[in-house]
Amino acid sequence: EGMSRVYLASRESDDEPLVVKILRGEVMKDKRALSRFIEEYNLIERIHSPHVARIHGHGVSEDNAYLVMEFFDGGDLNKRLAGKALPPEEALRIFRELMFALGDIHEQGILHRDLKPQNLMFRADGSLAIVDFGIAKHVDSVDQTNKGEILGTPRYMSPEQVQGRALDLRTDIYSAGVLLYQMITGEHLYGGETAVEVALHHLNTPAPTLPQRLERYQHLLDKLLEKDRDARYRNADEVIGYLSRKFYQGH
Repeated sequence: EGMSRVYLASRESDDEPLVVKILRGEVMKDKRALSRFIEEYNLIERIHSPHVARIHGHGVSEDNAYLVMEFFDGGDLNKRLAGKALPPEEALRIFRELMFALGDIHEQGILHRDLKPQNLMFRADGSLAIVDFGIAKHVDSVDQTNKGEILGTPRYMSPEQVQGRALDLRTDIYSAGVLLYQMITGEHLYGGETAVEVALHHLNTPAPTLPQRLERYQHLLDKLLEKDRDARYRNADEVIGYLSRKFYQGH
């Protein structure tokens, strides 16, 4: 992570496993970063969504800001993918749950900004929850050394994020499209030797054509991955509506 240290703990009353994240000392020195951390978690604590990690508490002690959240038995999407494609039906189910998650947070005016396989967690029952709401992103963007410098991996970034433009919820829709592509093909949407190369692909390279066996997902992907956000799905509800009509009719 770089921004925080993570510990596994358990609650005394019932032994429920919990995760404790402690923000690093040097981040604490940045007052704006710290207030954003606190503000963000105040928001997340208010989202009572089954698709968002449950926060059991957070606070600030002398030198550390900390956060206590649920532990996920099922690991993350990265572990589940293990470099391979998922069966399309499973990929679509996970993607649809991700859309419900985005719907829940966007409704509260929160953008995730940092969707990637490591931030999609599974509970023991297979349900999905998102974690890590672009905190690292916030902190990184507080004092950029070079204007427009991209920190972190641009693999899942939207074109407008790469350009450092003001973001709205459609940035998360694009990133979800990148994840869907990876889930159904087992490949990254764009390769590249460097972060900059990958970033430029997001700006300039059209989304690849899917192999014939996956062609029924092409329209969905194309519309998720539009470079021009005005041509993308406008929100999670629109995506869920399309999924319902195209894939879940009669279910």
